[in-house]
Amino acid sequence: MTGIVITTSTALRWPKPERQTPPAKGDRRPIQERIEAAERAENIAFVASQPHRQGSDDPRLSDPLGRFCAVQLLGDHCRQAGVRYREVVEDDKIARGFTVNGWAPSDRGYAGLTDQQIEARKELAIRRRHEADAILRSIMPRLPWAMERLVYEEQEPSPYDCGIIRHGLIALADAWELSPRRFGA
Repeated sequence: MTGIVITTSTALRWPKPERQTPPAKGDRRPIQERIEAAERAENIAFVASQPHRQGSDDPRLSDPLGRFCAVQLLGDHCRQAGVRYREVVEDDKIARGFTVNGWAPSDRGYAGLTDQQIEARKELAIRRRHEADAILRSIMPRLPWAMERLVYEEQEPSPYDCGIIRHGLIALADAWELSPRRFGA
């Protein structure tokens, strides 16, 4: 019986990466330090090569809020206002009984409270959301929705919403006194 012999094994294998010590010419650091520096540089190069990072290793570019603040040339106080608004939205959703990923009753001080204290905390969370949304609605009625989409759902903003989101972040930063002090104020 002659025919084609079928084999199920192969000699082809992926080559194992060899760890090479970076060149030491003019470098007086120990080998381990040079290896760690080379790994760090490789990791930074990988991070910078991701499309949403735009060739930068700036940590702000890791999420849509940070990218928005970087593109719109907003300061860190606006990013902090967005992060705080996200916390307000999460607390409101928890208080209203929605499922929030990554939250457990032991988070944010709900563990060990009496029912009356939990209800007071829930009322406070709902009131904070209402106050923050009132600031945003004074700019544009749909702004709370657009802001929640950016900071909580972490979706890129619509080009039509960029202007109102910018004004909303500035207004929240001013209301929460996160803005830098101005001369004469």
